[in-house]
Amino acid sequence: MFTGASVLKRIWVISILLISALMGTSIGYYIWKTLTIPLEVKEPLQVLNYPSGLSLYPGERIDFNVTIQNAASVNYTVFLDFRLNDTEYQSNYIRFSNDFYTVTPGQQNLLAWLSIEPDAPPGNVSLFIDLKRMGETSFFDDFDSNTLDNNWTIIDPNGDSTFSLTSKPGYLTISTSSPPDRDLWPPVNLYSPRIMRPVSGNFTIETKVWAVFNTSIQSAGIFVWKDQDNYLRLERAYRYGYQEVIFSALINGVSTMTGPESTSGGALLHVPNINPIYFRLVKTGPTYSGYYSAEGVNWIFLANISLQIDYQVNAGLYNVNRGPIEFESTAFAASFDYFRVFAED
Repeated sequence: MFTGASVLKRIWVISILLISALMGTSIGYYIWKTLTIPLEVKEPLQVLNYPSGLSLYPGERIDFNVTIQNAASVNYTVFLDFRLNDTEYQSNYIRFSNDFYTVTPGQQNLLAWLSIEPDAPPGNVSLFIDLKRMGETSFFDDFDSNTLDNNWTIIDPNGDSTFSLTSKPGYLTISTSSPPDRDLWPPVNLYSPRIMRPVSGNFTIETKVWAVFNTSIQSAGIFVWKDQDNYLRLERAYRYGYQEVIFSALINGVSTMTGPESTSGGALLHVPNINPIYFRLVKTGPTYSGYYSAEGVNWIFLANISLQIDYQVNAGLYNVNRGPIEFESTAFAASFDYFRVFAED
């Protein structure tokens, strides 16, 4: 029989023997070789089937299926975005479903539709379908109703602006008329007609804007608002003879727009006459990232702006129309196809 002390002694002796054996062997033998194995994570969504062609008369609507294969084991929120190669014809005569869908694992058909205005002239155009996999949608308004969602707050400090869901069906059109002089810049005024709603945490906001920008100063886009001394603007504009995309902010009462053609934070770009234009604003902590796109697929990064504001702020859409005393513009209308917020946390 072994006593507790003798057992410990034997274990200690065995340990010494094992250590001695290891020390007597080349240590390189125990170093593992690093292996490199390529790892590919595939896009789980694939479009299997869609119409090879569509033919309609003016005034008609057609429903059709787009078949999607989801190879993953989770659900995805996807957005089917339709567009034509002729943006003017699209704006005047075509309406699309442009809707969100929940895609479950496996194969399923997504029902979409397209309609032609009764006064549409004959035409041969190409239809593009963009499939976008999105994060969780916390708010979406496609402006297809005849009344504005009650989550919106309408602001029209100077009065006489219109907020119409019928002048361009499927869009919210914000219009101003003479005398406009409606801006969103404190040295001038805060009379811009706009709508806003609460958003919180980290988020991504997107919209699509259609407008004819041809007279100084006209602009429209997304804004994020804490108060009149702290807010951001991501916009399409026409100023001083230039078509522009601008991402700017007012921070503690100081504008990042240091002059007509420059910013100390954000971005100011001269661009082709893009119409329509898509905007995306991404908030991650105090950092706001601005993007724009001509088709809603390929996004062009503008800049980052750091703005320390509350967990919950307001965000929305606006119309700026300056004149006619200092500038030429007497009337301006901007139409927004949708407004959506993706929660990021």
